Amino acid sequence: MSAAAASLALAAAAAALLACARAGAPMPPSPVRRPPRRGRVAGRLAPLLARAGIEVDPARVPPACALASALLALAVHGVTGSVPLAAVAAAVPPAGLALHVRGAIRRRPARVAAQLPVLARRLADGLRAGLSLRQSLVRAAPDLPSGIGVEVVQVAADLEHGARAEDALEALTVRVPHPDVEVTVCAILVTLRTGGDLSRILTQLADDLEDRRRLAAELATATSQARMTAWLVAALPLLAGVGLELFAPGTLARTLGEGLGLVAVMLSMTLFVIALVLVRRLSQVAP
Repeated sequence: MSAAAASLALAAAAAALLACARAGAPMPPSPVRRPPRRGRVAGRLAPLLARAGIEVDPARVPPACALASALLALAVHGVTGSVPLAAVAAAVPPAGLALHVRGAIRRRPARVAAQLPVLARRLADGLRAGLSLRQSLVRAAPDLPSGIGVEVVQVAADLEHGARAEDALEALTVRVPHPDVEVTVCAILVTLRTGGDLSRILTQLADDLEDRRRLAAELATATSQARMTAWLVAALPLLAGVGLELFAPGTLARTLGEGLGLVAVMLSMTLFVIALVLVRRLSQVAP
């Protein structure tokens, strides 16, 4: 490979990374608010990004992803000269975006639940000041973190439109399916029905939730060694293959490029993925 091709490939890879970074950057404020014009793909992405809590303009994602795919494919083709590898590289940005959004959707309930102690204390302060639950929610919403703040704004809006407190809070448990959210909502509803001291209960609940989070963090730290060992074991063959290819170029292509070598590569990669998933499940600590 010539130096010009290598330079072109590096420039294309850098441009692909820049395109992905620009797609994830927040939109600059506009003095004139205009209704967004979204295509079919952006329209499908909008609810997914909202569920994931990713603040990105959906209309910017498809072109940025297409640009990143094209530039990354050009970079790989310039380095390797292989069309199949370039096609695989072109699929990396959309696949990475899909995995990122899916993971963000899966992790969002836990992020929102981690902010519940802040909400509980804000509501308790409002109730002690003589405000109603609805007034406390409206007053606390602007000062809350973005995750729980969005949900509190939705609950307050439901109450303002005439929904019952039970319905608005139960809708919150549907949007954010997490045990801590269910416990908090249950405590609020039971106290509203029985007439207990809701401010004291919310303060105690906030302390209990923080204690649980602290204990879960300590357990996660204790199991981090197992996860690190799994990643190191998985990375050793890759590092060995890179070193072998640097010292003896073409060895991997001759050995693993076809026949039994290719079958061995596919089988080993499958076993590595299964092992990593099992280790992560065994070392995972529920909050």
